[in-house]
Amino acid sequence: MTGRPGKERGAATIEVALLVPVIIVLLVFTIAGARLVDTRGAIDGAARDAARAASLQPSPDAARAAAEDSVGANLDQRGRTCAPRRVAVDVSRFAPGGTVAVEVTCGVGLDDLAFPGLPGTKILTSRFVAPIDPLGMRP
Repeated sequence: MTGRPGKERGAATIEVALLVPVIIVLLVFTIAGARLVDTRGAIDGAARDAARAASLQPSPDAARAAAEDSVGANLDQRGRTCAPRRVAVDVSRFAPGGTVAVEVTCGVGLDDLAFPGLPGTKILTSRFVAPIDPLGMRP
């Protein structure tokens, strides 16, 4: 050992005091990122399933209702709450051989992480288009 004894006393405390904020920042951003990725997967799946459910309906009104019900059930099943949550169903090409599109918008709350620089809510949007059977609607 070189140097005078006790010269480095307290160095570990200073190192820990400097590292703790960095670790906390990394942890907060990891949690925020994980929440956004998980919600992105949930709304992608909800939009896909809703478009598919809508494409199987006999009328545009039934397609809208089926899509909205599907999104609600899908997000509830995954434990995702979106504030705000919006479901837009495009049935302008709703005919045999056409398509139906569903767009799901979900607000992901990040305000509970209470970290400067993070938005209170991040809005995510997913859109999926499903084809309608070209041979006609089946009951």
